[in-house]
Amino acid sequence: MEKTYIDANQQIGGWFVQPNQSQPSPAIVLMPAVHGLTSYIEETIHRLARHGYTVFALDYYTTLGQPQLNSPEDVQKTLAGISDNQVMEDAQAVVNYLKEQPNVKEKEIGVMGFCVGGKFAYLAGCEVDGVKAAVNFYGMIHVLETDNHPVSPIKKAGNLNVPLLGHYGTTDHLIPKEHVLEYDKELQNNHKHYEIRLYQGAGHAFHDHTRPNYRAVAAKEAWTHTLHFFDFHLKGIYL
Repeated sequence: MEKTYIDANQQIGGWFVQPNQSQPSPAIVLMPAVHGLTSYIEETIHRLARHGYTVFALDYYTTLGQPQLNSPEDVQKTLAGISDNQVMEDAQAVVNYLKEQPNVKEKEIGVMGFCVGGKFAYLAGCEVDGVKAAVNFYGMIHVLETDNHPVSPIKKAGNLNVPLLGHYGTTDHLIPKEHVLEYDKELQNNHKHYEIRLYQGAGHAFHDHTRPNYRAVAAKEAWTHTLHFFDFHLKGIYL
């Protein structure tokens, strides 16, 4: 796909798709996993567009260039180098861009993401103005606090400003079930509007059919709940 840039210096870019309809649509900012704009992400944004959503998939690597991710060490190095604050600034710019589009309902914008993108979707629900709902697919709950990751996600529970749907697998080797239960407790204690769903026997990246951890039943269930969640919060559709 051809990349869309939303700033004059071409520092913020991604894939932008719109539904095949004449009336204005709600929109979703999609935060990819660490591998960025893959064929899986392309398929996902088109699935959302067919369901009536405008979608912008943010490219974290617009200015840095696509990293080499051939080993777990490469992945960890890349994750450590992505700035939470920069991604939130870029996400805000994307939301502002979507609001300016004539065929987008400016008050009906959601955010969703996978893996590190799930974490960013959750953080956007805490920090980005104009977001109305967030979906977090197996986003990290605890991270080592550094300059690029100044606050561990679990500590942001009190800042959540929008309804949240979270999807996690019970056999995720990166995010233990006890972390998910702690996340649930923090959101509950802060009286947030949320739902955390656990999928038995599913591991990390269970929704990505291009990965070995793909689990068809869990993926279908999570996708169905995601569409119902966005349809309710962004389209006002009741089951």
